[in-house]
Amino acid sequence: MNVRRFLVCIPLAALFALASLRTADAKWVWTSETGLVDTDEYSVGDPQELFDEATTLMTEGKFSDAATEFLRIAEYTPDPQYKERSLFMAGEAFFKDERYHRAYLCYEEYLYNYPRTDKLRDALRGEVECGFKMMDGAKKEFLGVAILPGGSFGEQIVKDVLKKYPYEEFSEEANFRLASYYFTKGEYEEAEMEYDLFLQAYPDSAWTPTAEFRKGLANIGRHAGAEYDASSLENAKRDFEEYVAKNPHGDKVREAAEQLEVIAERLAEKEYEIGIFYHKREKRDSAVFYMESVVRDYPQTSWAQKAKDFIESLKNEKQE
Repeated sequence: MNVRRFLVCIPLAALFALASLRTADAKWVWTSETGLVDTDEYSVGDPQELFDEATTLMTEGKFSDAATEFLRIAEYTPDPQYKERSLFMAGEAFFKDERYHRAYLCYEEYLYNYPRTDKLRDALRGEVECGFKMMDGAKKEFLGVAILPGGSFGEQIVKDVLKKYPYEEFSEEANFRLASYYFTKGEYEEAEMEYDLFLQAYPDSAWTPTAEFRKGLANIGRHAGAEYDASSLENAKRDFEEYVAKNPHGDKVREAAEQLEVIAERLAEKEYEIGIFYHKREKRDSAVFYMESVVRDYPQTSWAQKAKDFIESLKNEKQE
């Protein structure tokens, strides 16, 4: 058995049986979700009638009660058709009740028990939406109480589903939402990586231009300053150049051009500072090499004239 699925199954089983208390004749079962249930009496009920009653609760907006009833049917009815349908609907009810961690556990148990279900995509989409809700602040539950931070758990849910099912009808949008989540939070390294994965998977997406542009911004965000490694700025330069080349009439072309000017200034500054570094260590040829690269590669920047002046001063020093 897959280890991850085994671990997930245990919390969901707790919804039904791990917290059970039985009398001597093993007739009664108690769980925190279903209360004390006479399993002998409950199992003989008509599953369609019970399902209809739970569905009515859903329609009336009594989502918590509906979830409880669907769980009872899923656990106690012997009819496999209603066991399957009710477990899925329990997930739907928990989701509408904004108990996203519990909804995820139901969806996960459902997918584990019914891998060939025709509701595969619906359950997967449900898991993804639960993941995003937890990323947005919804808590994980412990012993029925939502008290644990759910953010990182939600991220993992979304990533796991998208890794296994990258080309479902919901996958493209979910990938873009995941990258945008990191971008909005200012987690630029994660954002750059997720946008890059998105662009590789969906090069013709309607969101591709936005992903290309934001990937450039994320790389700028990763750059800590002129004294640090400039590779992220080089990557940002490439990103914006690709955006402009692929989207010559895009709504972000002007902003991309402005970003390229800023990047050129910062890269020129980096080269200039390296030149100064070598000059201070009396390595004149190396200093000249970097100053000349500023003049050659970044002629429109403010640093180009400074580099020219510095080269001229070095020539004067040599003459003296």
